[in-house]
Amino acid sequence: MKIEFGNQRQGLWASVFIICLIVNGQISTEAKNCKKIDDCSCEFDDGSGRVDIRGLGKQDGTPAFSANEPNNYWNYQYNPCYPFSQGAYCQNVAVCQKSSGGDYGYPIGRQDSAEWSFDPKTQQVQVQYSESTGLKESTIVTWKCDPGVTGDATYKANTGNTSPYTLTVTHASACPSHNTGNTGISGGTVLIIVFVVLLLVYVIAGIIFNKVRRQASGAELIPNANFWKGFPFLVKDGAVFVFTGCKTDRIYKNLDSK
Repeated sequence: MKIEFGNQRQGLWASVFIICLIVNGQISTEAKNCKKIDDCSCEFDDGSGRVDIRGLGKQDGTPAFSANEPNNYWNYQYNPCYPFSQGAYCQNVAVCQKSSGGDYGYPIGRQDSAEWSFDPKTQQVQVQYSESTGLKESTIVTWKCDPGVTGDATYKANTGNTSPYTLTVTHASACPSHNTGNTGISGGTVLIIVFVVLLLVYVIAGIIFNKVRRQASGAELIPNANFWKGFPFLVKDGAVFVFTGCKTDRIYKNLDSK
């Protein structure tokens, strides 16, 4: 198939643009994060919703969760959102590490140090708490989404004896919710929507123009029909251009030979 050289170059850059849109949308999805709103909640930057854990925290100064680590030497107490105290060693903390007998312990995370993130490996939200005094240790709490757990949360201390300590809470509160009025969408989604709208306008306007001004019919109604017939070949050239490090000399040599 013979394609005009000018159309080839136009198609090359059009295909590169489409590939970039797709790649941008994919990156936006893969690199999503849950941005901190406050110590108790975060909102996903891809518009999928908000996670709010304040409903699981106790406000009477005691921890909501308590569990021993696998060796049963240390006990890890955790209370989301609201500070609690345990003995003389943990005062106004989010997380406390204490001996199984309760004789001594250490603060391993303050409420106001909460940092939210999204782990792409586990596909779960995490909150990291740090302690700025004493041993300056930290704790990472993974909030595992399970829509079926709506009553008491499941709590597990998976950690060993070194910082950062790791805990897991399983509950429906860890699942993204849209009950916050959030309607945000990602930048990649916006680009794709704009592209689709412009493409529809181009096709519809082109068909009307060809019908009214050129009295065209059938396949001739399609704007720039010859260009679109060769477009699959141009997309292939555009893909080669992108995935071979954008080496234009090589691509244009291929275009010249056609």
